Order: sequence, then C-alpha cells, then structure tokens
Amino acid sequence: MKLHIPPALKNRRYFYLWVGLLISFAGSQMQITALFWHIRSLTGNPNPLALGGIGLARILPVIVFSLVSGPVADAFNRRQILFITQSLLALIALALAILTFTGKITLWHIYALTALQAATIAFDLPARQAMVPNLVHTEDLSNAFSMQSIAANTGSVLGPMLGGVVIASLGQGYTYFINAISFLAVIVALILIGPVAQETSRSAGVNLSAMKDGFRFIFNRPMILSTMCSTSWPPSSPRPIP
Repeated sequence: MKLHIPPALKNRRYFYLWVGLLISFAGSQMQITALFWHIRSLTGNPNPLALGGIGLARILPVIVFSLVSGPVADAFNRRQILFITQSLLALIALALAILTFTGKITLWHIYALTALQAATIAFDLPARQAMVPNLVHTEDLSNAFSMQSIAANTGSVLGPMLGGVVIASLGQGYTYFINAISFLAVIVALILIGPVAQETSRSAGVNLSAMKDGFRFIFNRPMILSTMCSTSWPPSSPRPIP
C-alpha cells in the first residue's frame, strides 16, 4: 500500500513547523494534566475551587489580550513573535520545574505562571496561524489548518498519558521540565524554516478598527469560524491574514 502524505506536509517548511508543534502540544498537555494533579497534592484533597482557579487563570488573559494580539501579528514579523513567545513559554515551564524541584512552589505560583502562560499563548496563536498561509500554497491551506488540529488532538491524547508516566516514575517537576524542552522543537523548526515573507500593516497600528476588521473577516468565512469553534487547548484556530 502506498503511503499517502497530506499535501501540506509535502512543503518542507510547513513540515518542520508541524513536527515542532506536535511535540510542543504533547508537552503542553502533559503540563496541564500535571498542574491539576499538583494542585490536588498541594491542597491535600480534591478542591473544586482550587482546581477551578486554573481555568480562570487560563481564560482571563486570553480574553483580555486576544483583542490586541491579532493586530500585533499583522503589524510585526510573525516569525520573530513566535521566537519570543515560544522562548517565554519555555521559561515559564522551566520556572515551574525549578520551584517544584526546590520545594518552594505554592498554589499562587501555579496560578500566576499559568496566567502568564495564557497571556503569552494569546500572542503566539495569531502569529502562528497567520504565518501558515506564507508557508503553503493556497490550495493546501485548508489541509494545513486541519493538520494543526490533528497535531493538537494528538497532543491531547499523548500528553496526559506521558504525564502520568513521568509523574509516577520521575516526579512532578519533570513534567514541567520536559515541557520546557518541548518548546525547543518549535524554536528549532523556526530556525530551519528561515525568513518568512509577509505583508505587515504597521500604519494601521493596534486599534479598534483593526479589531473590527478581524471579527468581520472571521464571521464572513464559515470555514475559519467553524475551525475556531472546534478549537482545543493549545488552541489551533486559524487567524486572518492581510
């Protein structure tokens, strides 16, 4: 039987990004699973309020910063934005690991670092998704976004499973440490991809008009809207490109 390679993955530069994201998504999901287990360990019993705090710490920064992160992705170099966001995400995971290894971590450390992570992802996602059309041909764009959803869903399956194995065999802190390393996969992919040509809109700036244009673009394109509605964590919805 002949192996069928998805059209988007035949593009070498997109293939690098996809593999990097697959590894990173698995690491991120492993960390999310570990966080819930860690909170239970710190509180001493299943505490719905403490566990719910993680959800609040993740969603509030996304709601706040998503209003400006799209225009930022249009105004600045998206590859450079990804270098910054992926590096910050790695440092946040590393901070969780160090605090855990040293026994100094508290519930508020987890909430604060989770909120910082969510704010960073709010800027990472639009830049990453808006860069995809610059890596593949137009006819392969739908497949490229589908492959990112597959990578996210695969990470959602592998991450928790790996997290349980790591916690049981090595300890809580190593889940965060491995996640920090997983972000290097995307950073290496960005290096291999090289410069990515794009149109920027610095003259428009980050303003209300740019936000309205983004919402109008999304709601006028059913394919993009449906993909956003099926988003998983880490988010994998596409972003409009100028």
